[in-house]
Amino acid sequence: MKLQLPNYTQIPNKFIEEMRKYPLSTQSVFMVICRKTLGWHKQQDRISLSQIMELTGMSMNGVRQGIEALIIDEWVIRIPVRNGYIYDLNFGITSLSDKDKANLITESKGTLSLSDDTKEKKEIYINIETAFQNKFKELTGETFHVHYAKDRAIMKPLIKKYGEEKIIELIDIWFNDDFAKQCGYSIGGFSSCFNRLLALSNSPKKIREKDTRNTLNEMEKLRQDKALHPEKYRIPSEKEDRETEG
Repeated sequence: MKLQLPNYTQIPNKFIEEMRKYPLSTQSVFMVICRKTLGWHKQQDRISLSQIMELTGMSMNGVRQGIEALIIDEWVIRIPVRNGYIYDLNFGITSLSDKDKANLITESKGTLSLSDDTKEKKEIYINIETAFQNKFKELTGETFHVHYAKDRAIMKPLIKKYGEEKIIELIDIWFNDDFAKQCGYSIGGFSSCFNRLLALSNSPKKIREKDTRNTLNEMEKLRQDKALHPEKYRIPSEKEDRETEG
């Protein structure tokens, strides 16, 4: 691949001189943050986990570990904003004023008001859809096709309440859980199990495995019951509903 001039991203010399202390994952995360900030002639930028995952080819856990190492050693400052974080290279100053921070930071980790049709809102949808598509491709080898109007309507209340990073974290759990296969890998299936995924995200591995087995057993019983008694699960027509109400 040929390089193009004059496209460059500055990397602080101090980090290069000390990067031997860090694993490749941490170095890669720092390079991406530099690309998204200094590469665009900025000191700080809002960067999603999915963007870092895409550029580094790393898992979510690897990206998180890299970010935490950079924050602990004060290479990077992470500023909570609505529905995500701004990453600020630590030059001893911050490019966000106190007023800007007050406008951006919320008490509940921040959620974005999706009533505003902004570029940021669209980016959040795209990041979540990309995370879903990547996990689907990784697991099945096939391409997942997003039904934009339908799927975004499903995701909107979840994004508003929980934020982008939490949803991407739960997508990772969803695709590593046998229950997802039983439901079918769809955004509708994902959202229908959202509360369960929240519980799994805070549960020990053994409990998760037990939970999964119990849920699969329940799903199999339900499938058999539907096959034996389909009339119990038939959805009445609008006409039948009206007759019942009358």
